[in-house]
Amino acid sequence: MTSLVENGSAVNLLKGSSKRKRTRRELEEVKNEEDALNDDKQAFLQEVKRLKQEKRQLERQLSESVRNSAASSNAASA
Repeated sequence: MTSLVENGSAVNLLKGSSKRKRTRRELEEVKNEEDALNDDKQAFLQEVKRLKQEKRQLERQLSESVRNSAASSNAASA
């Protein structure tokens, strides 16, 4: 008796596990690439954090300027 997978049309899409093991050099290359990507990710996240803080500060300054100009125009019209 054969299974449905063996007789199915997708049997050619099944892939057995690779028997080849990575060499130490290949493992080191993969690790170095992952480390570089993590460093890039950390730098990116720090830059995003800095930009968000800068945006908040600019928004605060803008709202204070608008408040001050509204107060001065109210005082001038009174």
